[in-house]
Amino acid sequence: MQQQDNNTLAVIDIGTSKIVCLVGKKQKNSNKLEILGSGTVRSHGLKRGVVVNIDATVSSIKEAVRRASISSNIEIKYVYAGVAGSHIRSFNSHGIVAIQNKEVTEYDINRVIDAARAIAIPANLHLLHIIPQQYIIDEQDDIREPLGMSGVRLEAKVHMVAGSASAVQNILKCVQKCGLKIIDVVLEQLGSSQCVLSSDEKDLGVCLVDIGGGTTDIAIFSGNSINHTINIPIAGDQVNNDIAMALKISTKKAEELKVEKGKALSSLIDSSEHFTIKSVNEEEEYEVPLSLLTEIIEARYEELFHIVKQEISKHTNNRGLTAGVVITGGGSKIPGLSKLAQQVLDTTVRLGGPRNIIASEKILNNPMYSTAVGLLLHGFLQDSEAKRKEPIFSRILNWIKDNF
Repeated sequence: MQQQDNNTLAVIDIGTSKIVCLVGKKQKNSNKLEILGSGTVRSHGLKRGVVVNIDATVSSIKEAVRRASISSNIEIKYVYAGVAGSHIRSFNSHGIVAIQNKEVTEYDINRVIDAARAIAIPANLHLLHIIPQQYIIDEQDDIREPLGMSGVRLEAKVHMVAGSASAVQNILKCVQKCGLKIIDVVLEQLGSSQCVLSSDEKDLGVCLVDIGGGTTDIAIFSGNSINHTINIPIAGDQVNNDIAMALKISTKKAEELKVEKGKALSSLIDSSEHFTIKSVNEEEEYEVPLSLLTEIIEARYEELFHIVKQEISKHTNNRGLTAGVVITGGGSKIPGLSKLAQQVLDTTVRLGGPRNIIASEKILNNPMYSTAVGLLLHGFLQDSEAKRKEPIFSRILNWIKDNF
């Protein structure tokens, strides 16, 4: 088995319903991302993106990494890890500094970012990302690259993402127990956006809706920068629970029914069609109208999209989104879902999945792998070598020492 080198990256998408490990590299000729290996397992030990059982989570991560390592023939040592869940918080901030020599340098940019981050953050939160939205020089706004520009005053508008310190530490602990080192922890919406959104969509204004198992992750972009992120506790598992309770079956069987027969719109089914199911104890067998299953699925997803609509309205100043909404994630693979979303959101909607990559049919265009593929793309955009010198676990330990 080959050793992991600087040309290959590995990522772990640690979700509530599944854990995905991918290994990839950039092709020299085409510069396309090539997926070398993958490992996907059912997730145990997490609830809404938060670790509730360390041993179960470690076991799931180990198995996903083992499968990815075997299929890629690469021994995985360093990984990027995706983080999401109900503990994530985000907010916008603003910093101002005087330009020292009337020409913007890296030092000035670092100073203005530090000024923007100098706001009160609750002690129980750990800052994950500071994402510049735009720079302003002497009241000239919408500047993307201020380096070398002349002026007296430099301002920066940034988007900041933080997570529960304990939740992040537990994710790190689980990965470390697998014998791995984390290069960085990445908000999963950022990963997904790298994979399914184009630069034009981000510039015109677009809302990414990543429907997972435990949570739905939302990111709103405009002017080629991220303006708002939020996690909603309505996703695929909640749909499964609704089906299980209504039909009095196990959640596992409910998920199978959703995948095999589920539709998001009543207009897509034959109202006279029925199917047979067994009770939880497997002793009784009875017929259920397909319309009942569809109504359950449609009601929960309709609720989700109404919340998405509220978030869009609050965080776009009623300007709307020119590029509409892009839906992705494992929970988006329901026939009719994009049409239902279009009806509720009253905007253009498309289903997004990994594209412009070299991968197996299992991964290509499959929205279930959007986050993991996006994490790989994000990783290749970072200075991986510099981050490996001080893995994030050490950085967070230092942060804990400084704050407690």
